[in-house]
Amino acid sequence: MIAAGGDTLLPCLWVLLHRLRATGCSLPVEVWHLGEDEMPGDIRKLLSEKFPFTTLIDAFAVREKHPVKILKGWELKVFAMLHCSFKEVLLLDADNVPMVDPTSVFQNPAYLDRGALFWPDQNRHARGRNAWRAFGIPPEDDWEVESGQVLVNKGRHWRALNLAMHLNEHSDYYYRLFYGDKESFYFAWKLLNEPFAMAPHPMQRLQQWTMIQFHPTTGELLFQHRHGAKWRISHNPRIHSFNAEEECLTHLSELRQLWPTGVERLHRRQHDGEKKILRQFEEGKHCTLKSKNGGCHFLSFRQDGEVDDPSGTFRWWHPHGSRLVLQTHDHAFWEFACIDDAQGDWQGVTQGEFHGSLLSERSDGDDQIHRAVSKDALYALSISGISKRANALSTTVTLQSTGLVADPSGNQTGDWGVQAGNLHLRIRGTRCLLKANGSDFVGECTITTRRSVKLASAKFIEDGLGPKQANNTDLPALTSGREVSNQLTKA
Repeated sequence: MIAAGGDTLLPCLWVLLHRLRATGCSLPVEVWHLGEDEMPGDIRKLLSEKFPFTTLIDAFAVREKHPVKILKGWELKVFAMLHCSFKEVLLLDADNVPMVDPTSVFQNPAYLDRGALFWPDQNRHARGRNAWRAFGIPPEDDWEVESGQVLVNKGRHWRALNLAMHLNEHSDYYYRLFYGDKESFYFAWKLLNEPFAMAPHPMQRLQQWTMIQFHPTTGELLFQHRHGAKWRISHNPRIHSFNAEEECLTHLSELRQLWPTGVERLHRRQHDGEKKILRQFEEGKHCTLKSKNGGCHFLSFRQDGEVDDPSGTFRWWHPHGSRLVLQTHDHAFWEFACIDDAQGDWQGVTQGEFHGSLLSERSDGDDQIHRAVSKDALYALSISGISKRANALSTTVTLQSTGLVADPSGNQTGDWGVQAGNLHLRIRGTRCLLKANGSDFVGECTITTRRSVKLASAKFIEDGLGPKQANNTDLPALTSGREVSNQLTKA
């Protein structure tokens, strides 16, 4: 039995039904929802055709025969368990993903002995909570219940399930004593002194967004409950070590194709900040990310949530409220908040290497420059016009795709970046601002001496001869950025 419907849970339901059948599970399924708004006609038709083993039930219609005071999302779970057609019910949250066929849990010895099987949450019950006093029962050091999955034999626990329904339909009072439907199971069973089994394996987490539960008999991974990262139509955060993640994303891709009206509907009801981000970072969007250590990353955002990053640092992106989140290959998260809508600049807000970094939009000219110089090629840089007595200066450098500048020996001598159609080059104390001139770049170089700041003309030409031949040019060659800085300082 699954309680699902509405914008948030329909994509989750689609994935769950696919994964149930992928495990080989052949049990019948009932999906309960709250009215037609939660289950529009087009998705109802699609679900019925795609998953013929599934029955869709409107809880509001059942409520006409079995009135309850309050019936919302959490309350629906117990209401549906009580009134579904099954005598033995395995409740699954829609954002749960089974990894093996859950049918065998019905044969678990502890469940057969007691008629109810719960799975542990991450915390034990606190002794000082108000619920103990309100219910008049002594505190217990039991695990709290994690209700992403609950197994109950209604024939043996009809009274306890009805008491749990009472606690939920009066949630305006009882939810002040405990947290939602999950603890209504525990306290209903405790108040009536009815037996239940608790799965013996502790719950574990994946990146604080997913709870994983284990088979009570075999100990193998059974459920992955994405409570903190529910499936979206698109742009889903990736969770490290999440099993069958690519298969789940494939199911969502199928849903986008089969349910276009629903995709539009879900997008319309998205958080305003998320819609703004999705509009801004459309297909082909290019950005430059500058970290606090001076490094640059040149990113292209794809509509499927992937990031093209030549440096190999970032792999995915997704909106989270009004923030833009980038994920690295090792599943680290970096969040950015928009600080300038007009310029499209985003300030990093995540602690770590990119704290305080700036993500800025790249123009077409920026992208053209980036494509021209980001292939770890060698370039000859000549600087002239420093003073009447100074000779022309030149050096051979490599622009690395990571945004760093290296000398022919591979030693870091500075960094480079692209913004507003200009190539910014920094080698030690020398800063150059260059514009594209065909395949070359020309512009000005700012030199800070002991006495003043001087401007010189700079020319930046791709050197296809390699470092050894480049050093044999007519211009006096310099082997490092430090020598450039020393000569410029003397000038």
